[in-house]
Amino acid sequence: FYWYFPAQKPIVADPPLIIWLQGGPGSSSMIGLFYEMGPIGVTEQHKLFRRQVTWNTHYSMVFVDQPVGTGYSYLTPGYNQTHSYEGYTKSVEEAAQDFMVFLKRFYEQYPEQRERKLYIAGESYAGKYVPAFAASIHEYNVKGTFGCFALAMVSLGNGLTHPVDQIKHHADLALQFGIVSLEQSLEIAKLAQQAIDYAQTGDWNAASDARIKLFDFTKASAGELNFYDLRTDVQNDWSWMEQLLNQDSMKQALNVYPRTFDMRNQDVRTAMKPDIMKSVIHLLPTLLENYKVLLYQGQFDYRDGIPGNTEWIRSLNWTGQSGFLQAERKIWKVDGHIAGYMTNHNSFTRVEVSRAGHMVPMNAPMPALDMITKFIEDQI
Repeated sequence: FYWYFPAQKPIVADPPLIIWLQGGPGSSSMIGLFYEMGPIGVTEQHKLFRRQVTWNTHYSMVFVDQPVGTGYSYLTPGYNQTHSYEGYTKSVEEAAQDFMVFLKRFYEQYPEQRERKLYIAGESYAGKYVPAFAASIHEYNVKGTFGCFALAMVSLGNGLTHPVDQIKHHADLALQFGIVSLEQSLEIAKLAQQAIDYAQTGDWNAASDARIKLFDFTKASAGELNFYDLRTDVQNDWSWMEQLLNQDSMKQALNVYPRTFDMRNQDVRTAMKPDIMKSVIHLLPTLLENYKVLLYQGQFDYRDGIPGNTEWIRSLNWTGQSGFLQAERKIWKVDGHIAGYMTNHNSFTRVEVSRAGHMVPMNAPMPALDMITKFIEDQI
């Protein structure tokens, strides 16, 4: 399932197309549409309203429910049973195969979009989806057998990209935020090392289980904090959207009746469990050499925040790495206030966003819009 929004007020004749991917795995991209940067939102009374701050003002957007089973996307009984968990994709590589099928069919439906610049963006587990999908597009373009897709940019927000590096930082981060004691942070570090050890031996299910234990222990120690935004103990609530999208009238309007909208599909997550601790860092050098790459993280994200991403970003092996590491980290302001910090070299931009958590466009909508606009328009 996808929901396409042409640019409302394009500033060029052929505005770029942004494809947005949520994480999970198994979380619907309708979260991004209704709560982050999409053109519409939903009220408690299940009424739609136009969002004033949206990436869709100048850029066309497509919100895609993937892998199959996520959101309104569904699995045909018997499909793909030979190599996947009950037909669901079990890796980002399989998800990339399905995404390429979607992309080809989307361009068949909207051929005018094919020559326009394509930007693939996402957050959280899309820190794996985006590089994997972009790499598949790159490979398709290199072969050139059936033409090319105009991929120009990839963007990863608070991504889980290289878990064995990122998981190391949860202990220190929890201690520095003051949500655990020193002794509790040492226990978190032990659980992180267990996950790393399992990953290094290829026991991916056990590695994923150890990672879950780490978050469970942190929650038991710190209380019911929102690990996506440590400033609050109020959990993210998408129930208004879920209720709206399961109304028959809405399903009929979207031509998906009688499908059930599944905001977070546990079967998808179960199928992808062996993939969770795997890395896609090896895909980044090719992308950095050929496309613009934006990596950004919110300041208060405990799940996939700044410290863990910093480690793997500094270990990247591409021709511009030395220049990037020596580049000036600039103070970034929006409307006269510090919005964060930007580092840029050649095709690569990294942004640390102040006063935001895991979901930067929701927590800091104006800075997020300013960031993506500057990046797309080459103003960084």
